[in-house]
Formats: sequence, C-alpha cells, structure tokens
Amino acid sequence: MLGPDLVKERSKHYQQALEGKSVQASASLENRKGEIRDVVVSYHPVTLQGERCFMATTIDVTDIVQREKELEVLNAELEEQKQEAESAVTVKTAFLANMSHEIRTPMNGVVGMTELLADTPLTDDQRLYVDTIKNSGEALLVIINDVLDYSKIEAEKLELHPEPFDLERCIH
Repeated sequence: MLGPDLVKERSKHYQQALEGKSVQASASLENRKGEIRDVVVSYHPVTLQGERCFMATTIDVTDIVQREKELEVLNAELEEQKQEAESAVTVKTAFLANMSHEIRTPMNGVVGMTELLADTPLTDDQRLYVDTIKNSGEALLVIINDVLDYSKIEAEKLELHPEPFDLERCIH
C-alpha cells in the first residue's frame, strides 16, 4: 500500500507507463513489519480490455544495497592500506639507498687501506690477515652494491648500460 506522498512522487512514472514507456525507479519503502527496505520498482505499460494501464513490480534490493555499502567501505580501507604500503616502500627504498651509500664509503676506505698495508713488509701471518680483511671488505662491497641496485630498481631509477659480451664464454 502506497501513501499519498509516494503516489504523488511516483506520478511521473505512472504517467510515463501510461504513455507506453517502461520505467524503473529506486525507492525506500516501509514494509508491514515497519522495516525500511530498498526496492526497485518497474512500471510496465499493459492493455487490459482495451484500456491502457500499467503493471508495477517491486524487487527488494536491501541486501544488495547493504553489500554495496560494505564494499565501498572495504574499498576505501583497501585504498588507504595500499597508499600506506606504497609510502612504506618509498621510505624503505630511500633508507636502503642512503644506508648503502653511508656504509660503502667507509668500506672503500677499509679496502683501500688494506691494499696499502699489503704493500708494506709483512710476515706471512700478517699478509694472510690483511688479505682476509681485503677479501671480506670486497665481498661486503658487492653486497652493499647489490642492495643499492635493488633500491634503485624499486625506485625505478636503475639505469641499464648495454655492453657487448660473449654468452658462450660466460656459460663455459
């Protein structure tokens, strides 16, 4: 049963249906239990005993509307979490790049000083220690450079320089 306000509001739809046009409209209606339900009302023109009239069908879409609202909230939360994750990646990338530079500079000093030390008179044991320090420092520099490259890749700032090479020689 429709109240007078709703009949007045829907009169343009009734008129369109009487003119032969099918029309759909959304509404919120109160059911017999006093619950407000979201519905889609379709008005279809029909002819009965030579008289033009219309038929209205109502579909309860309350659950669908509720799910859409829930999805909108979830999508907003996901977008916020995505932005937070992207921000965290940016901060991490900047940190890795900065730390790589900060560690690489003194490590180059360590490697350079061990090379100078290796050019001085040393006992066999001392030479072994200096070589171990130098090799370890060079290994750390490789790791640091890899981390720096990784941070450049994440920041999309890695520049590739094509170089000719012999693939067969690399494999064998």
